[in-house]
Amino acid sequence: MTGDSAAAVRSGSFAPVRTDVVVIGLGAFGSAALWRLAERGVDVVGLERFGVGHPFGSSHGITRLFRVACQEHPGLSPIAGRTRDLWRELEDRYGQELVRQSGCLSVGSPGSTPITGTLAAAAGAGLPVVRMGHDELVARYPQYAGLGATDEAVLDPEAGICFPERAVRAHVRTSLEVKSPQLCGAAPHCQVSRRPSPM
Repeated sequence: MTGDSAAAVRSGSFAPVRTDVVVIGLGAFGSAALWRLAERGVDVVGLERFGVGHPFGSSHGITRLFRVACQEHPGLSPIAGRTRDLWRELEDRYGQELVRQSGCLSVGSPGSTPITGTLAAAAGAGLPVVRMGHDELVARYPQYAGLGATDEAVLDPEAGICFPERAVRAHVRTSLEVKSPQLCGAAPHCQVSRRPSPM
């Protein structure tokens, strides 16, 4: 836990807090949810057991792959594009790189998910990708000469890498600046109870 978030994260006993939303876990997704809710003026509390930017979850490490033409599902591309745009706002705000668009080369047989999934995502989102047959792939990237004779590639120039730990800290920092949500360490005695329905 570092920076502005250190003073805000509390552990041990604390008074009951009434809030509209509780975000449990402030990794990549939780910290982003906290930030966007705070930006919207929502009464929100963030709970993080290990402190902001800890190494015990899936959001630690220096870099992660970042793709816009997401081969897993074409519906992810607009989300990835919006994420990139929001991270650019935080980069401008804090002067720290959160995403580097160096491109991503997806390689496989013509019917494989890396090829068909990337092409479908790009087509659905209108993204400019470059499809390369085997010969062009090997000419541009000789290290792929050992692939099968029919293997090909799709280059997504909008892809690259992101810096997850930086992003998590930037999300929480912005949340504190915008809305000052309460953050607390989730000690064993920390309980979240649901408000009675007004109905």
